[in-house]
Amino acid sequence: MYRSLGTVEEFVSRLPGGADLLSSIGTIVDATPLRRIHLQDLRVEDVFSGTEINLALLVDGTIELKVPGFPALSITIGATDDAYTAIRGVVTVGETSDLTFPDIRATLRLDTPLLRTVDPPGPLEVTVQGSFSMDRGVNIRASLAGFSLPQVMIGNTGLLVSASQCVLDLADDTTPDAITALGFGPEFRGIHAATATLMWLPQTVFNGLPGLRLDLVDLAIGTEGVSFDIAQTFTLDDDGRHILPTSERAGHLFDTGFELGLREVTGQVRTNVPTAFGVSGLLRVPFLDALFAVEFGVRPEEEGHAIAVSLTQSSSTIDLDLGAGSLTVERLHIDGVVDETGFTVTGSVSGALSLDPLDVLIDRAQVSLRHDADHDSLEIELNGLDLGPLGEVESAKLRIISRVDDADVRTNSVVIEGTYRWADLVQRFDLTTLPAQFPLPPDDGLITAFLSWEDDGNGGFEIVVRFDASVEHPDSLWQFIPSDFRPEVHTLVFTAEVRYAHAAAFAGEPSGSEFKAELSAKVTVRLPALPHLAVNLVTVHTGGDDGLVEGTIRAGIDQAGTGYLRVTVSDPVAIDFDLPGMPQPEPFLHAEITSIDFDLAAGSVAEGGFTMLGTFSVRPINPPLPAPLTSHLQGLFESVDVGDLTGTTELSLRFRDDRAAVVLDCTFSAGAIDVNVFEMLGGVAGALGVPPDADPPRGAAALDIAVGVGLRGLRFQLGSLVAGGAGETASLELRADLRLADLAVPLLLRLSNLELALGLDAIDIPLRPPRFPLSPSDLAGLTTDAAWQSRIDGLASAAVSQPMTSAGAAEATRIAAQLTLLQALFAIRQAMEPGSRGGFEDGAGVVIGVLDAASGVMTPASDISLALRAIRIVIPFADPRDVRVEGGASLTGFAADDPLKALEGLQLGLGISADTIFFSLQTISSLIQIPDLGR
Repeated sequence: MYRSLGTVEEFVSRLPGGADLLSSIGTIVDATPLRRIHLQDLRVEDVFSGTEINLALLVDGTIELKVPGFPALSITIGATDDAYTAIRGVVTVGETSDLTFPDIRATLRLDTPLLRTVDPPGPLEVTVQGSFSMDRGVNIRASLAGFSLPQVMIGNTGLLVSASQCVLDLADDTTPDAITALGFGPEFRGIHAATATLMWLPQTVFNGLPGLRLDLVDLAIGTEGVSFDIAQTFTLDDDGRHILPTSERAGHLFDTGFELGLREVTGQVRTNVPTAFGVSGLLRVPFLDALFAVEFGVRPEEEGHAIAVSLTQSSSTIDLDLGAGSLTVERLHIDGVVDETGFTVTGSVSGALSLDPLDVLIDRAQVSLRHDADHDSLEIELNGLDLGPLGEVESAKLRIISRVDDADVRTNSVVIEGTYRWADLVQRFDLTTLPAQFPLPPDDGLITAFLSWEDDGNGGFEIVVRFDASVEHPDSLWQFIPSDFRPEVHTLVFTAEVRYAHAAAFAGEPSGSEFKAELSAKVTVRLPALPHLAVNLVTVHTGGDDGLVEGTIRAGIDQAGTGYLRVTVSDPVAIDFDLPGMPQPEPFLHAEITSIDFDLAAGSVAEGGFTMLGTFSVRPINPPLPAPLTSHLQGLFESVDVGDLTGTTELSLRFRDDRAAVVLDCTFSAGAIDVNVFEMLGGVAGALGVPPDADPPRGAAALDIAVGVGLRGLRFQLGSLVAGGAGETASLELRADLRLADLAVPLLLRLSNLELALGLDAIDIPLRPPRFPLSPSDLAGLTTDAAWQSRIDGLASAAVSQPMTSAGAAEATRIAAQLTLLQALFAIRQAMEPGSRGGFEDGAGVVIGVLDAASGVMTPASDISLALRAIRIVIPFADPRDVRVEGGASLTGFAADDPLKALEGLQLGLGISADTIFFSLQTISSLIQIPDLGR
C-alpha cells in the first residue's frame, strides 16, 4: 500500500504552462506512460530561473519511452515484475521548463536489423545509471556514467564490434567533435564510443585466439548504423617461403599450414556500409608451397556480404610435384571468396605442364583453386590439347587434387578431362561383348574421357583412361522383367576403362585404334519391393534415407552366348529375417548384400529374376521362457560353446508371370556348436543338490564326451512359382554335421508348409574289414619302461590332434585302437618280474605278427564304402499317415583293377510309404557285362 497524490500527468497539467508541456510531449512521443508514474511527495522552491519542484515518484511496473528522432532506441525504467520503483524527479517552470530525473537506473534497448548481438542473437540491450532531462521541445539530454556495449554484428557485413567508454547523445543542438569528424552534424542522435574492438575473419587465428581483433577509437552508432575509420600498419618479415615469428601480427588461416602475416589494415565504415575496407599481407598456400600477396575485403552480395580474397604470386616460379610429372606456375593471380571451411578463387595462370608423354605450355589460362577442410584442388583450362590415341580435344581441364594423410604426408593426384562426341568414338569400343539391351549413349551424345597417372607398384606409372557418358534409355536393361519387380533407375552412366602399362604404350597407340576397354555402368537405383507374402518375416534396408543404392554394373556375354549382368553396390543392402511366431529383439538372421546378378534370358514366358550375393550372420535366439526356468537353463547351457555363425549368402528373387519367390541360401564358413555332455549332466546334478549325509564318491574318473554340431548351410524360401497356389510357399532347410566323439554324421532338416523331412544328407560307411591295429614294427625298440611310456604318450597326443573330417575321424579311431592294445600289454609287462620281461616282449611280438598277417589275408585291396545319399523320413502335414522313407545308396572305392569295379556304377533307389515299397536299380557309369548263361 503506497500513498499517492495523483499521477504525474495530473500534476503537470495543473502547473502554469503544464498543459502546454504535456501537449508538446504528446506531439512527439507517447505521453500515456506518465499516467503510471504516481506522485508521493513534493517540495516547491523559488529559484532564480523560476520555480523548482522536487518530486518523490513511484513507477507502476515498467515504462518504455521511445526516443524522438531515434525510433529504434528505447529507454525502459521500472521493475519487470509489476512492482513499484521509487525514483526522484525535478520539474523546473520558468522561461525554460524541463523535467529532470537526476539519478535513475534504466535499460537502453536498440532494436534494429542494422545492429544485432551475436550471443545470444537479438536486439542490443545495456543497463545504464545517470540523469535524464527533457525540455519543452522534448529535447532529451543524458548524463550517464561511461558504459560498455557487448559484441554486435554490423548488419550482415560479418564485422563484429564491441565498445567501451560510451556516451549517449540524444540532443539536437550539440555533438561531440569525434562524431563531427566522422561527417555528422548537430542532428546526430546515438551512441559515441571512445574505444572499441573490431573482430573480423573468424577463420583466422592470432595469438591463439580466433578471429582478427583490432582496436578502434571514436565509433558512432546512429539512426542509420555504425560508423568508424581504421588505419593500422604492422611489420611483416618472411624468408620467401614462410612467415617469420618476428612479424608483428602473424597467425594462420584455417590451419597452421596457411601461415598469414598482416602488413596493413585500412577501412572506412559509414552508416553500416564498408565503403573502403581491406586487410593486406602475405599468405602461404601449403598445397603450392609458396607465399602469395593477399588482400581481404568485404564484398556485397544479394543476401549479405562475403569475405573477398585476392592472391597474387610473390615468387617468380612455383614447381608443383605431380608424381608422374610436374607443373610449373608463373604469374598466378586469383580472387574469390572465403567461406567457413575454405575458399574458392579463380583467375589466370601461365606456366608449363610436364606429364609423360605430354608437354604443354600454359599461357594466361583460366584457373580455379579451391581449399576444403580435407583437400585442395587446382583446375586449369587447356585448349587444343592432343591426347595421343584419343585424338585432339578442343577444350580440356587439368585437375589436381592434393590431400594430407594422418601422418601429415601430402600426395597429389592428377587428372586430365576432355569431352568428345560419342559418334566419333563409338566404333572404337567392342560393343559386341555387351547384351543387346545394355543402354548406350545417343548418337548425338557426348562422352567424357578422364586420364589419370596411377602408381604401378614398380616405381613407375600406368596411364588409365576412363570414359563416362549419359545413356539414352536407362531402363532398357530390365524391360523383360515385370514392372512390379523391376529396379527403379534414377541415374545410369555408361563407363569404360582402358589401361596403358606406361607412357610409351600410351604414346605408341595410334589414333583411331580399337580400345581394349572394360565396359560397365555406374547406376543409382531403388530396388523393387519384395513380393507380398503371407508372413511378415523379411525386412530390407537399402541405401540412405532416400532408399537409393549406388553401384557399378558389369555386363557381357558368356561362352554360351547368354548375357550376364552383375551390379556391385557401394553400400551393402541389409536384409533381416525373423522367426515366425517368435519375434526377437534383433532378427535372428542378418544378411548384407554386396553384389547383384541379373538373369537377362527372356523367353516366351515372362520368367527370370536376380540373385543378391553377400555375407550373413546368425544372432542368438531368445525363446520366451517362464522366469523359474531361466536360471536352470542358463546353468544347463554353460557347457555349450557356440562359435561365430557366419558365412556367405545368396538371396534370389525369381518371378514367373505375376508370381514370385524369394530364396535365401546361406553357406556357413564358421558355424560350430560344441557340448560337453558330462559337464552338462554334472551341472544338472549340481542344481539338484547333494544330500548332506551322502558318501563322497570313490574311484572317480574324468569323463569327457564332446557332442558338436557343425552347421554347413541354411536355406530359406518364401513364395512359389507354381500356378494356382500349389506347391511349397514357405520352407526352411538346415544342413549340418552331428559330431559324437570322433564320429561325424551329416544331417538334413527341412520344414515347409507341406511337410517335415529329417534324415542323412550324405554318409559313407566303410565296408573294408580293418587290419589288426598293431604290427611287429610297432613293438620294435620297446625294451624299457621309458620307451613304452614315450610310445603311449605319442599315440595319445596323435589321436586328439586329428582334424574334424571323415578321414581324420578314421585315423583317430585306428590310433585309439593301437593305444588301447599297447596300454594293455604295458600293464601286463609291468606286473611281471624284471627278468621275465624280455621273454614276454619276444612272445608278444610273435603273436602280433601272426594276427597282423592273418588280417592282411582277409582285407581286400579296395577301400570299399557304402555311400548313402538323401536318406530321409518325410512326414506330410496334410495326412501324417502318408509318412514315407526315401533315399539311395551305391558302392564306392573299388580299385581300378578290382574285378568288382563294375558294381561301382550301380545306384540303388529305395522308398517306403504307408502302402508301397518300391526300389530301383540303375547304372550311373560303365555297362555291366552279363555272361552268357546258355539256354
